[in-house]
Amino acid sequence: MKTRTLFSAVATAVGLALSSSSLAAVSAEEAKRLKNELTPFGAERAGNKEGTIPAWTGDLVAVDGGYDPKRVTRADPFANEKPLFEITAKNYKEYQDKLSNGVIALFEAYPDTFRIPVYKTHRTFTAPERIINNTLKNATSAELANSGNGFTGAVAGTPFPIPQNANEIIWNHITRWQGISAEGVNEAVMVQPSGQRKREVSNYDVYFKYYDPNVTAEELDNTLYFYLREQITPVRDAGELTLVKETVDQVAEPRKAWIYLPGQRRVKKAPTTAYDTPSGFILTDEIDLYNGSPDRFDWQIVGKQEMYIPYNNYALASKDLPDDVLLTPNHLNPDYTRWELHRVWVIEGNLKEGTRHLYSKRRMYIDEDSWAGAIMEAYDSRGELWRVSTAHLKMAYELPAMMSQPTVYHDLASTAYSVSNLENGKTGMRNILAEQKPLSFWRSANLRRLGKR
Repeated sequence: MKTRTLFSAVATAVGLALSSSSLAAVSAEEAKRLKNELTPFGAERAGNKEGTIPAWTGDLVAVDGGYDPKRVTRADPFANEKPLFEITAKNYKEYQDKLSNGVIALFEAYPDTFRIPVYKTHRTFTAPERIINNTLKNATSAELANSGNGFTGAVAGTPFPIPQNANEIIWNHITRWQGISAEGVNEAVMVQPSGQRKREVSNYDVYFKYYDPNVTAEELDNTLYFYLREQITPVRDAGELTLVKETVDQVAEPRKAWIYLPGQRRVKKAPTTAYDTPSGFILTDEIDLYNGSPDRFDWQIVGKQEMYIPYNNYALASKDLPDDVLLTPNHLNPDYTRWELHRVWVIEGNLKEGTRHLYSKRRMYIDEDSWAGAIMEAYDSRGELWRVSTAHLKMAYELPAMMSQPTVYHDLASTAYSVSNLENGKTGMRNILAEQKPLSFWRSANLRRLGKR
């Protein structure tokens, strides 16, 4: 516990220093670190002194069997590896300096079943050369705007590879590279403590304008991406279409959304689709652990820490893994999860005075290599830990890019949990498209033409 206390004290000092620093881009001299000391995305290239975290090389992992575009599946490059050890409710205190408070809470809530199989660490993240080059440019040109609730001067790469404050880290997570265009099926399941399951299914299309090679920073028009969802189940909502235009600065220009109601055969602007508005089984702004404007919370950097997080979770996407095996009561079946030791940025947001949200505080743990959030903890109005969310990361090596699929949301109060972006069984994975759909596809007027009933 002394080590954890020392880390907290040092990290708090670092967080206060960084959070109060300038909002300007880093200097060209500072950006040179991205070519030697740091990876092109701002992580430490070196491994740790114990050798349990290796150095980053940027090499793509070799995969036997590769990628099957017909079913949209990826072979597991680490299928033959066995866990180094397991962390359970009986021994977790031996490792708690490398466990988040939320993961510790899961051990205490489900002592008989929750466990973490820990595997050898592989730093598999890399990205195309174009994204690397743009990230280097962004380092010296990107700046926060509107008190950190937006940014300017960046496109098609990590905006703040050498972050100066927590808001920059949030934007790195929100804008991280995941391809340009994609389509797929989102299967979301709520699992009750009894094991009973409730499922929602939707089709989706997404276009990340921010990463379009034909778009400059000046041409973004305050747009990050467009997202179109077609509801399949439950039956009462079948055929409902929702189109979202995600803006960079949602304070200056709130997220825009339109909905097509098949029963009325009309398109209208959707009601509020931000912050703590319910979205299926979870809140809107906890999709992908965190999305949207950071303006309702005061964010601080807690520090950087070595931590066990879900990583390289290819086994969860097996076509031979049925729901009744994977979706066990209280949490995913640990036999199919994979956790590794990685360095993460730890940031914390406290609800601003005079604003409202179901959560009074959030703490987020973000992979230093890919900027993908791995764990999110949410606290209720009394300051008690309420929900713990885990994103099971893995590389889509055919792009290459890091994906957060599936994402699990644990409710400690009800002991139920939900899972989004399931890929097991017959579902398949996100299909990355080689070509973008025309801009006319992403107009609200197109919803009426797409409506099927």
